[in-house]
Amino acid sequence: MDSPRKGGRGRKAPKAVTKEQVKAIVGIGRVMKYVDAGSGGFNAIDVGGSVFFLNQIAQSTGSTTPLQRNGYKVRNKSLELRYTVASGIGMSPDAWNCLRVVVVQFFRPAGISYTINDILDSGFVSTASAPYSPFNYFNSKESANNFRILLDKIHGVGPGGPAALSYTLTIPLKGMSVFDGPDGDPTQCLENGLWLAVVSDSAAATHPSFAFVSRITWHDESN
Repeated sequence: MDSPRKGGRGRKAPKAVTKEQVKAIVGIGRVMKYVDAGSGGFNAIDVGGSVFFLNQIAQSTGSTTPLQRNGYKVRNKSLELRYTVASGIGMSPDAWNCLRVVVVQFFRPAGISYTINDILDSGFVSTASAPYSPFNYFNSKESANNFRILLDKIHGVGPGGPAALSYTLTIPLKGMSVFDGPDGDPTQCLENGLWLAVVSDSAAATHPSFAFVSRITWHDESN
């Protein structure tokens, strides 16, 4: 038997379990899955820009589909992104150009398939000022409370510079993506859609080039 300490005190009471410890315990046994996306090779990028949906996660049909979701909800954990900017693959660059690479998270996309004008100010897009556009925080579809910037980088490429520049980064993710259909495409994503947008200041060929691959790690949530 433990003897009481001086002053009549016994052993200290155990510390309360922290919120972080609870999350770690609950997370034990989770099966981590992933979804990949990519540009399918190099794309010429002009002032009109391009957008890519990153977290299209299909629902399992009961067959051998270890990387598909079981229900309608998934918990996002991280985004690994690898991309390359170049001054024109297979072509001679005619001038220095700027490319802007942006990754955004729409908290409640409500089944919308976004365009570059939903992410950047449409008054700048399709002009030589496109890479310097402010974000389109307030538009007909979204408000600032529904829009989170995960990445925003500007790169310069052109004659006399490196043929290509490659980057790799990992971005922690928060939030649960919710879908209302089996395909998991943009029209079925109701919460936390992740998009990559890229635009340049090139209005005439030769346009700079861009290629990327991404991987989002996630796990199923109870529905």
